Amino acid sequence: MNVLHVLFIVLLCISSCLGADTCRQTPPAKTDTSDVPPAETPTTVPSPAPALPPVLDKLLDDIEQRGAKLKTFQADMEMTELQSLIDTLVERQGKLYYQADDQQVRFRVHFDSWRQMDLEEEEPAPTVKQDLDWVFDGLWLHKRDGRTKTLQSWEVSRQAARREDFSLGKGPFPLPFAVRKADILREFDIRLLDADPNDPPKTHHLLLIPREKSAFNKEYLRLEMWILQKELIPVKLLFEKTDYEIDTVTWTNWNIDTPIKSEDLALPPTPPGWTIERTPLPEEKEVKNISVNDTWSAILPIG
Repeated sequence: MNVLHVLFIVLLCISSCLGADTCRQTPPAKTDTSDVPPAETPTTVPSPAPALPPVLDKLLDDIEQRGAKLKTFQADMEMTELQSLIDTLVERQGKLYYQADDQQVRFRVHFDSWRQMDLEEEEPAPTVKQDLDWVFDGLWLHKRDGRTKTLQSWEVSRQAARREDFSLGKGPFPLPFAVRKADILREFDIRLLDADPNDPPKTHHLLLIPREKSAFNKEYLRLEMWILQKELIPVKLLFEKTDYEIDTVTWTNWNIDTPIKSEDLALPPTPPGWTIERTPLPEEKEVKNISVNDTWSAILPIG
C-alpha cells in the first residue's frame, strides 16, 4: 500500500455501535399456498432500522459536532504497514499538522524517518532518515521528496477546498475531522468494543466492518479507531486490507485548537537543482463538470 493510499485513510475516522446482524432482517420461511385462494395483498411498510443504543447514538452526534468545530490538530505521527504474507513491517515517523475553518482546509504530513524490517530476522533493521512531505494548501497537493530531490504538485481545485470536500463518500481523502454520522452508518456496520489494557488511555475503541455495498468493501476487511473520550478526536487508526496488509496510524503528543506556526503548514523551500513537476487542472472550458472528488480520484494512483 503506497503512502498516499494510507494517507487517504489515515485522515479517516469515526465510529459507533451497530452489529451487522442487527442491520439485516431474516426473511420469513416460505409456506405452500397452492391450495389457498388468492387474497388481496395488503400494503406492507418496511420495518424501521433498529435504533442505535443511546450511548452510541449520542457518541456519534458528539463526534460529528466536535469535528465541525475543530480548528487545528497537530501531533507526532507513527505509521506502520504490516505485510503478513511475507512478514515485512515498514515503520514511518513524522508529524501531522491540520488546520480548518469555514473557508478552507489545509494540512501537512512530514515524515522524518523510516525503516523496513524482515520479522524473521533477529536483528532489528536500522532507522533511516527521511525528508518527505505531503502538503495540501487548499488548492494544490504537493509531494516533496528529499531522497529523490523531486517536487510534484497537483492542482486540486480553483476554489479553496472546505471540510465538506473531504467528507466520507465524497472523495478518496476523507479526514478524521469531517465525518458525518449518516455517512458512517451508510458505509459500515459498527460496534463499540470493550476497553482493553492495550488501548490508548481514555479512549473509545470502535470497530467498523464495511457493508456489502460500501465503497470500502472490496479493499478493507475492517477498520478500528480509538477516539479520545473527552476531546472526541481520533488518536489511533487500524485498517486491515483484503490483501493481508494491516496498517496502523498513531498520534501522540497532540495539541488541539492551538495555533500552528505558518512554517509548519507551509511547503518547505525547494533547493536549486531539484526536479519540479506541476499538473494544473484542465482549462476552464474543459473543467465544467469536474469536481474536487474527480480530481482526488485522478491523483490517487500517484503515491
